[in-house]
Amino acid sequence: MFNPNDFLYRLLIGCVELGAIPQGDFLDSLLPVDYVSQGIVSISLQQESLGKAFHLVDRDRLDFNILTNLIRDFGYKLQELNEAQWQAKLADIADNQPEHALYPLISLLSAAKDFQNSSSLQFDCQNTLQALENTQISCPRMDEKLLRTYLYYLSKNSFLKPTLVKTGG
Repeated sequence: MFNPNDFLYRLLIGCVELGAIPQGDFLDSLLPVDYVSQGIVSISLQQESLGKAFHLVDRDRLDFNILTNLIRDFGYKLQELNEAQWQAKLADIADNQPEHALYPLISLLSAAKDFQNSSSLQFDCQNTLQALENTQISCPRMDEKLLRTYLYYLSKNSFLKPTLVKTGG
């Protein structure tokens, strides 16, 4: 089971529906909810956590080249757009396509352009790493294997509305 309104799922479904993805990396950190929820529970149960700040972040950026290539490997047509082209597509969705999967994300995706060109925020996650070091809780890498799992699920369960008929997976 998954939440169809989850940011990553909406982004994947919407980009495939659109047949386009922005060039470059515009998201710093995506985390599986299992990691976040387990981390929060574990940290909150530790007496020494009181009064400290904890940032649950992935120190590795999501590699959009891997994501783009995987979507294409699944047989979906996907064009990489520069910033102006991507923002024009988002504006068209905002004006004419409220049913589009990306519609609820437009304000976030439009704001992402402002962050892409600035230095990324850096969060100190030392407290989190220290609090979780003696547990079995670790953040899985948002790598090809994990992204393939997500795409396979979406493809197998017909959540993707391709611009091109699926040819493999």
